[in-house]
Amino acid sequence: MSINPDPVPAGPPVDRRAALLTGAAALATVSLVGVLLGDDVPPLDAWLLHHLYAGPGAATAAVATAISGAGTLAALALLLVVTGRLLWRERRRAVGSIARHLVLLAGSATTLLLQVVFQRPGPPVAAADWTYPSGHAVVVTAAALTAVLLAWPLSTRWRRPVLTIGVGAVLLVSASRVLLGEHYLIDVVAAVTATAGVGLLLATVLRLWPARRPPAVPAAAGQGDS
Repeated sequence: MSINPDPVPAGPPVDRRAALLTGAAALATVSLVGVLLGDDVPPLDAWLLHHLYAGPGAATAAVATAISGAGTLAALALLLVVTGRLLWRERRRAVGSIARHLVLLAGSATTLLLQVVFQRPGPPVAAADWTYPSGHAVVVTAAALTAVLLAWPLSTRWRRPVLTIGVGAVLLVSASRVLLGEHYLIDVVAAVTATAGVGLLLATVLRLWPARRPPAVPAAAGQGDS
């Protein structure tokens, strides 16, 4: 009898070729936008900064700062909780799966290096020199994506809340960075897109989800009749 060395189920079935193409397209799009924009500010970003910026001392700035910190911690805590649950349920059998997901987490976070590649300045009020893509959005997206894929083998009862919390954390943290004037909208959109793209590529290469099986072809009517 054969023994599966890593019997923990993988994530959702997907078309691996489509996942690779989608991931590559996402990363290429973010890179192309970074090259084309240069130091220019898109009109929408200029409008958002002028109308929605929450300056120091404003109540909205305090709320946005709290959301930024709490959302980042929530995404990281979510990842820890899901990892702990998988370890508790699967014991040693989960070690290999968790190790591959940690590679996914670290690899997805490397999209932070795009800041050095593009060296694109952020809003005039931003503390950082380079803000494309947003570092906070990269970290939260990488943690949320890893948590969702880790939670998939557990049960539907785990998948839905993990997905909801993960997506919520990404959206709230991204919005808070824009409100605080630390990033343009294009920075957080690029961060989420690039991180998800790299995540798709790595998840496919690491086989974190099984290949989608083609639908069964029904037998032809009357086959075998003489």
